[in-house]
Amino acid sequence: MSVECAVNRMDDKEIIERVLSGERETFRYIVERYWRKVMAVVRQRISAPEEVEEVVQNVFLRVYQKLNQLRDASFFSYWLYQIAQKCSVDYLRRGVHRPYASSEEVNAMLDRKEAERKEEDDVRVEVRDAVDSLPPRYREVVMLRFVGGMSCNEIAEYLGEPSGTVRNRLFRANKMLKLKLRHLFKGGE
Repeated sequence: MSVECAVNRMDDKEIIERVLSGERETFRYIVERYWRKVMAVVRQRISAPEEVEEVVQNVFLRVYQKLNQLRDASFFSYWLYQIAQKCSVDYLRRGVHRPYASSEEVNAMLDRKEAERKEEDDVRVEVRDAVDSLPPRYREVVMLRFVGGMSCNEIAEYLGEPSGTVRNRLFRANKMLKLKLRHLFKGGE
């Protein structure tokens, strides 16, 4: 069993004991375990993502600095969330934060995100259709290279052909795809 797997199976108390005994790098498992939960606590008070990120980092810094003050490790998560709330309030008191977005701003942002997602989906469909329209020997090397993640040498070995032939087919397939999808590139290049 790997060390990482063993640490992930430990409860908070065991990890905290290891951190306090000098295994400082073990604290990252606490961060990984609680990052999203702390982020949710902070987001209850702060709206801007970059500000949330900053506060969450400060929470974990403060937790690390004060870990030796924790009296009972079985209450760690409660203690952590209390620190997250306090850091959020402290941040808001400094007055540097942005106010919460209005419902109109939220709706406009959601509409933009939906339009972007639809546009990305449309592009994916166009690219897939363009790849599907390639002659089989070109489509095969494109799929092995870009979907399968194989290198040219691996494709050559798999197909039983020289790597130069595979490179040539990829080059030609790339040219064909650029022609079919030129309207997606800037200025229709």
